[in-house]
Amino acid sequence: MRWDEISLSEKIWCIPKTKSKNGKTLYIGLADKLIEVLQNRKLCSKSEWVFQVRKTIVNTYQVQQYIKHG
Repeated sequence: MRWDEISLSEKIWCIPKTKSKNGKTLYIGLADKLIEVLQNRKLCSKSEWVFQVRKTIVNTYQVQQYIKHG
């Protein structure tokens, strides 16, 4: 999720058609509480990504533990 996909004023997340499975632009409404969280996050963010993480072997392993396979 990138900041340029989020409209805090319109409370919408726009997923471009190039990233969606069906090839169509998706518009997802955002709850007021989430908008509040995102506004606070944006104040201290210098990244183009809303939720920036450092990819490491440990992080990848931890995520894979919670992925349901099959």
